[in-house]
Formats: sequence, C-alpha cells, structure tokens
Amino acid sequence: MFTCQPVPVEPSIVPPHFTLDSKQIELTPQELEVVIWTKLNLSTEEVALRMEVSPSHVYRLRGNLRKKIGIDRSQSLEAFLIAGELVPGGASA
Repeated sequence: MFTCQPVPVEPSIVPPHFTLDSKQIELTPQELEVVIWTKLNLSTEEVALRMEVSPSHVYRLRGNLRKKIGIDRSQSLEAFLIAGELVPGGASA
C-alpha cells in the first residue's frame, strides 16, 4: 500500500463557472477538485486521499457532478471530463 500526502488545489486558479452546450454550470470548490483530479485520471481512492475525505464522499461529489452536467450512470464521467466537454469560463449569474 502506498501513502499519499494531501495536495491542496487553490480555488482561485480554477473558475467556479463552466460552460456546457452554452449552459452555465456552477461547481463547488470540492466538485472542482474532483474535476481536476479526475482529469488527471486518479482513482476514487486517490482523490479521497488527496482531498482528505472518504471515498464515499468522492462518490457523492461525482454524483452531484453527473446531475449538474446531465449525464447518467451509463456514461463515463471520467471520459466526459477528459474529452473536455466541460469548458471553464463564463460570467457569473
């Protein structure tokens, strides 16, 4: 088993607003972290270690992302995020 130190993600460097098909999506700081770590192809357990939360909390955050993005369980969240369909930017409401 390996050990891992938490790596903080500076929220100010990642915009909280994303655009998907011209629709604005606002993500929480933890959801942003999940997006970042998922795009880096980390497992749920690795994400949980870095965020200092339980794997079940990461699963819950991924579920929140799926709802906000509008994809169901049959689609891969990882593939969706890595494909770059969720684009940072946009004005806040």
